[in-house]
Amino acid sequence: MNSDFAKTLIPLIDLTRLNEDDTPETIEQLCHQAKTPYGPVAAVCIYPQFVKQARFLLAGVPIKVATVANFPKGDQSRVDCIQSIKQSLDEGADEIDVVMPYKSYLEGNTKEVRAFLEACRGTCGPQAILKVILETGALIKRDIIFDATKLAIHAGADFIKTSTGKLPSGATIEAAEIILEAIQNHANKRVGLKISGGIQTFEQAVPYIQLIKDKMGAAWITPQTIRFGASRLLADIMQCL
Repeated sequence: MNSDFAKTLIPLIDLTRLNEDDTPETIEQLCHQAKTPYGPVAAVCIYPQFVKQARFLLAGVPIKVATVANFPKGDQSRVDCIQSIKQSLDEGADEIDVVMPYKSYLEGNTKEVRAFLEACRGTCGPQAILKVILETGALIKRDIIFDATKLAIHAGADFIKTSTGKLPSGATIEAAEIILEAIQNHANKRVGLKISGGIQTFEQAVPYIQLIKDKMGAAWITPQTIRFGASRLLADIMQCL
């Protein structure tokens, strides 16, 4: 491992803990882990019930608080999802990772899905970051992933996120490349990529960095346009520094 290169990944990490058995104690540990000797991660990503705690623990620290909505199955009603987002924002969330209603999208309900995501965008307002989770492991086909990315961008996404990490198939290089191509087609708006689902080691992250450099340029390697959603990647990097 190139230690200098590995350090550059730390500020790109959304340090994630989305387990059913999460407790205030595990969230406290996560927030402590997020503040490394080599600088902070980009964000912690946690369930909504822990947002207020994380906001308190990270007060004065340049680490964003991210949480999820319509997660993980993407089948909440619009009303329930919007209410969840509102509450998370009220309690201190900076970023919302919302699952696109991908099952509805696969059934051809594109207008409804876009309206759902536009409502999420409107609720987030201009301040909060909206990351739209496609669940590429369910979309599978190239044209479907490409078109879903375009729809999410048009609906107001700030980031396109590959996966929830809850399906057997998480992030893949192929899916990331398709998403980047769709982002390139909308050069008039800056939209980032969040790679999530199965990225546990530095070695697994490197091919994505190379892909992004090749397609988007080295200047794109910034927390404003690239994130790794991962629970174990940071620990792997820290072990080797």
